[in-house]
Amino acid sequence: MSIRLTPAGTLDFDVLVDVFNKAFADYFMPVYHEAEGLRKYIYTQDIDLGSSFVAFSGKEASGFVLTGIRKAEDGLMVRVDSMGVAPKYRRKGVATILLTESRRQAEAMGAKRIILEVIQANSRAISLYTKQGYQVARELKNFQWGQLPLPGEISLGLTLRPMGLEEAEAASRLCYTYQLPWQIDRLTMKKLGKPYECFRAETGGQSVGFAVLVPREDSAHLFQMGVIPAARRKGVAVAMLGELQRAFAHLSRWSALYVPAEERAAVGLAEKLGCQEFFPQYEMQLFLPGYGRRPLEPH
Repeated sequence: MSIRLTPAGTLDFDVLVDVFNKAFADYFMPVYHEAEGLRKYIYTQDIDLGSSFVAFSGKEASGFVLTGIRKAEDGLMVRVDSMGVAPKYRRKGVATILLTESRRQAEAMGAKRIILEVIQANSRAISLYTKQGYQVARELKNFQWGQLPLPGEISLGLTLRPMGLEEAEAASRLCYTYQLPWQIDRLTMKKLGKPYECFRAETGGQSVGFAVLVPREDSAHLFQMGVIPAARRKGVAVAMLGELQRAFAHLSRWSALYVPAEERAAVGLAEKLGCQEFFPQYEMQLFLPGYGRRPLEPH
């Protein structure tokens, strides 16, 4: 059966929603989106539907690839945000065709590289990406926890004060000088929709860190949290977590996702506090022939 690719932006949106949900229904962490939720996700992750594709096997949608595009300091960066194939069409070359087209599109744009993430236990996907030339760039860790038994005496007189997203972005630049993972970087932060909460951490009237939290009914995603360089290794991070837990005591489940393994202080703290690690990932990258071209102006 022949496989035909159609730009996702030219299709009825419900077609994309349907094939997305079919492809991820039996995933390691099953994912389901209503149309509104998928639209919001596409917006926050800078997914370009003109460069994203739905595969058709005959008349039926059999797979899809969503492609994110952003300007980076050293050129255009493309991300294979998600790719999936409906169960009955797997092992028939659909994923290879989608991935090849993503690369062709990226090269045509003059992109410097393509990145993607994959769960480490997904050996079949890793094998596919490796055959396509992708290499592991770094490891990303995901943590979840309930109310942590934090030492009450470590408060440091710390106070959390609300602030806006622009101020949180500035604080993030001060705390993180390297490229954060796409899902939690500052460009994604700019597009966070409500509900979210941003806090500046202060001791003695001085700013020592920040936190961006996305609360839900009974859970919270710690989107970003950072301590300024001069205040590190003084218990500030633990004190911040303690204040957040007190402020949101009604929330029973917390998570911090896409934490780079090279963030040894954050990873070490999570392990020390007994946070549960789940579904670690690899960030993989593919450098394209256009790498090294004159860089574009960053956002």
